[in-house]
Amino acid sequence: MWKMIVLALAATALAACASGRDLEVASLRCQEVGITPSSVEYGLCTRAYMRQAHERALEGNYDVAIDPYSYMINKGRSWH
Repeated sequence: MWKMIVLALAATALAACASGRDLEVASLRCQEVGITPSSVEYGLCTRAYMRQAHERALEGNYDVAIDPYSYMINKGRSWH
């Protein structure tokens, strides 16, 4: 039973990890809309902005995986 609890906590911690830069940007965006670190909604706001950033990155990676050639052309790079 304890092993399952520890495993669940470890998985939750890994899923919730964010880089310091992501957290900093999310914090700044929350403050732009008037939510300060002392606000009750601050945690929810930062998680929402970090989730949006992660979704954008995931969509970008997916687009590159589907069609890497057009990605390279759009970025002005060549395969050589």
